[in-house]
Amino acid sequence: MRNAIAPVMLVCLLALSSGTTRHVNADEPKFTTLEELDKLPTGLKVTHEPKVALGTLSGKSERRSKYTWWYKTTVTATESDLIIVEFGGFAWQDGKWVPSSINGKPFTGEDFAEWYKCPKAVLKKGEAYSDPTNWSNAPELMAGKTRWYFIGVDGKGKRFKGEAVIELKGDIDPKLPKDPE
Repeated sequence: MRNAIAPVMLVCLLALSSGTTRHVNADEPKFTTLEELDKLPTGLKVTHEPKVALGTLSGKSERRSKYTWWYKTTVTATESDLIIVEFGGFAWQDGKWVPSSINGKPFTGEDFAEWYKCPKAVLKKGEAYSDPTNWSNAPELMAGKTRWYFIGVDGKGKRFKGEAVIELKGDIDPKLPKDPE
């Protein structure tokens, strides 16, 4: 999947050290804070398979760092039909969750619709929608974890959340030591 959550912020540090200045646009979407997320009721079930992912040596992708952890992420609406309006992740770094994504902002409903094969990002209650090629990456082979979150809105405008943590082991997957070319 094209959406990646870096298990560490080293990718950001490398980008900052490259001499490129990124101007923050006030209109760009911002990650929902953990405090805001904690206040939302749960209405989505999120799972990762496997629950613990092993690393692979990344291929020739320019978007990913040296190591990639592959896993399947599945999202199911549990309360009612919901439209996904935002999703993203937080990397565990220095004892706290830090917002993290490959593009520096949360993903959109349009991203969800494409990657999870879910037309218009509308989840029907009880139906599972999966991205079988979700991934996280890092420049070093190291253990980490990523807390994925999804926010959906019902027909009345009420927001619901779903979350799950994927553990990333600092070991190479013996069945898939490097990404397919």
